[in-house]
Amino acid sequence: MTNMTSIFYDVIMFPRSTARVVVAFAAIGDMRILLRELERLPSPPRQWIGSETWVTDPDMLRFSLCAGAIGFGIQRSVIPGLRDFLLDLSPQKVSNSPLLTEFWEGAFGCRLGIGTTTGVEEKVCDGSEDIHQLQAPYTDTSQLRVTNMVYKAVYAIAHAIHSIVCEERENSTVNCDKNLHVKPTQVNDKTIV
Repeated sequence: MTNMTSIFYDVIMFPRSTARVVVAFAAIGDMRILLRELERLPSPPRQWIGSETWVTDPDMLRFSLCAGAIGFGIQRSVIPGLRDFLLDLSPQKVSNSPLLTEFWEGAFGCRLGIGTTTGVEEKVCDGSEDIHQLQAPYTDTSQLRVTNMVYKAVYAIAHAIHSIVCEERENSTVNCDKNLHVKPTQVNDKTIV
C-alpha cells in the first residue's frame, strides 16, 4: 500500500469513520486512485465536494460514487482566435516552438524530426497528421477554463500598463512614453476596479 493509499484508507475508507462528506481538492490522477479503491472496498455512502480538476471531468462519471457530487468550477468561455490558431498548426509551424512541439508530439504520438532520442525507435511525424480530426481537450477551446483566466489576467495587466504609459489627446491621438518606469503598485492600482 502506498503512503497516499494508506492515508485514503485511514481517513476516508475506514468503515467505522463517521465522515459523511468528503471535500476533495485533489488532482485528477489522485482522485482516480481514490475512487478505484472506494469501488473495490465497501464503505458507507458519502457526499463529495470537489474541485474543478476532477468534478467537471466526464471520465469521472463512470464512478457511481460521484453521483450527486458538487463542485466549484470556472465557467466555459472562448479565447477569441485560439481555436483557429490551433487548427491552423502544422509540423512546420510548431517546430520552432518547444511548447507547440510538445503539444503536437503528445497529441499525435509521434516525434518531430529524428525518431530516436533515448535509443528507442519512435514514430516520426510525417505531416499526414490532421489536427481537425484530433479529439483532444485542446481543440475544444471552451474547456480551457484556467487558460482563459490567464488570458484575461494578461489582458488586464496589458491594459493597465497601457493606461499608465499612454495618454489620449484632445484630437484623438495617443501619446505613449515607452521610457516611463512603471511600478508594480501602479499596475495593481489600475487593475483593481
